[in-house]
Amino acid sequence: MRARACAPRATSTSDRSLASVARDAERAIARAKRLIEKRQSMRAGIARARAGADDAQARALTRDVERVDESIDRAIARVEALREMAKALERAHAG
Repeated sequence: MRARACAPRATSTSDRSLASVARDAERAIARAKRLIEKRQSMRAGIARARAGADDAQARALTRDVERVDESIDRAIARVEALREMAKALERAHAG
């Protein structure tokens, strides 16, 4: 089981290096890509379930897709927060 992604820690920008923020952003982007692939696979499963008249399976997969969509939204929010942190670090190092 993979560890859950979480929001960036509430640390000052001086506590983090630009390289560590970049690594975290790369991981968050990779996670979002995996989740998007998972969502596409689930949507294909929904279509197969509906074609096979398995409404219960289609409903279950639809609920799962909603949860994956929420995870994708969280991953995107994390990347955006890390991007802002990187900008702050760049400003701090430039000034």
